[in-house]
Amino acid sequence: MNIADQQHSVVRWQGHALPLAAYTFLTTVVTWPVVPRFFTHIPGGGDAAWFLWQLWWFKHALLDLRQLPYRTDLIYYPLTDVPVTSQTPFNEFLTMPLQVAIGLVPLYNVLFLLSFVLSGYFTYLLGLALVRRRSVAFVGGVIFAFCAYRGMRGLGHLSLLTTEWMPLALLLAIQCWRRPTWQRGAATGIATALIALSSPYYVGLFLFPVIGIGGGYMLLARRRRLKERALWRAALVAATVAALCTLPFYLPMLFMLSDIHTVNQDLALSSWRYAADLLSWLLPPGFHPLWGSYTAPIYANFTTPNMMETTVFVGFVPLLLALSTLVLRRQQRAARYWQLVALVSGLMAMGPSLHVAGRKVMDGLLFQWLLLLPGFTLFRIPSRTGITTALAVSVLAMLALHHWQQRLTARQWRFLWPVLMVIILVNITPLFPYRTSDRTIPEHYQTLAAATERTAILEISGEALPSVEAYYEAMSWYMYYQTVHQRPIVS
Repeated sequence: MNIADQQHSVVRWQGHALPLAAYTFLTTVVTWPVVPRFFTHIPGGGDAAWFLWQLWWFKHALLDLRQLPYRTDLIYYPLTDVPVTSQTPFNEFLTMPLQVAIGLVPLYNVLFLLSFVLSGYFTYLLGLALVRRRSVAFVGGVIFAFCAYRGMRGLGHLSLLTTEWMPLALLLAIQCWRRPTWQRGAATGIATALIALSSPYYVGLFLFPVIGIGGGYMLLARRRRLKERALWRAALVAATVAALCTLPFYLPMLFMLSDIHTVNQDLALSSWRYAADLLSWLLPPGFHPLWGSYTAPIYANFTTPNMMETTVFVGFVPLLLALSTLVLRRQQRAARYWQLVALVSGLMAMGPSLHVAGRKVMDGLLFQWLLLLPGFTLFRIPSRTGITTALAVSVLAMLALHHWQQRLTARQWRFLWPVLMVIILVNITPLFPYRTSDRTIPEHYQTLAAATERTAILEISGEALPSVEAYYEAMSWYMYYQTVHQRPIVS
């Protein structure tokens, strides 16, 4: 290898290692004190403990009991055939070797932290493919990885926090679009499957709008490309690979659909409750370290007090940058698809009815009509489409920054870039310090684990009885304790 090749290799290595290191550092800061409490606490609480149970149960069923994990007798005692649905197959199935190696709680924290690092890094790579400016692409990664939606989901929804495959799939799809081959099609199919295997919700609330708008965009603006056989072959390979990777994990759930169809239809009637308020796009969540005292009373008036389900804030600066692409002539063609994704997904996130400060203004929004599609009632919480909007806004912000950077001197940009980074991070970080929960299991559960007699356990918490939400949160922890004592619980 000559000197030129060595220098090129160093530059390429630095182009990946430096952003990964930077996103790792920012993740440590934004989620503080998760890293120093890595072995003793988990981020958030409530449903986070339930996801610990999910991770444990799938490993326990497959590796210890040698049975399929879709039925259990450990909950709702004395029932012996309780169905268990897979909420995040990627995390539940594909991380079992890591769980065996390092344990349950460290695994959860690894998945939590990696979701921030890789969401930023893959968005950075997507930005490089679009604007070819490392500093601009890095900002885009920050906007997506640390957006308020992700920060709030990290408090309890591991499945919805697993967003790193979204920018990766889009990057691979763009590469396949530019140079279609069956290999690129296969890679796109695998990344698409990883999105579906992160959360079933992202099948309808990310893949559906992204692929649907992409198909419509090609028909209207890029019809000539549709005559290329190589493109069709690559698309067929991508669809086949995605289906083959996904169906083995979700096929058992499909057989349960007839049992849960009526339940989902009833739940879908309350989808307006779990939708994004118009003001939630413009206001930081009520936990924000600077603005939370001002916005918390406003969020309290939204259709649900659960800020995990109403937070879609993408930040003032990213939103302004994204909106500026509407008037930047040079960016119009590159931005058009992402503008459509941001618009459609933003409308979907607001549910079947438009609410402003908790008050219903009008019915008949896009989500109301989507619920008429067969099976769409499975995706009954519209605000979760907010992550699709966040990614589209991140890309649009990169396109706008690329435009403005070209009009600045190198010295001006070197000054503006860190200032911009600080403003964006402070603006979008939903809470600081990050909330954590002690994962220590009470000693009497350890005693139960050592006992030879297998008896059922009735858990009663005086603190849990007055509130349904508190009761469910307490039960999540009781399920986590079950990972030690492994006895049926009466709930």
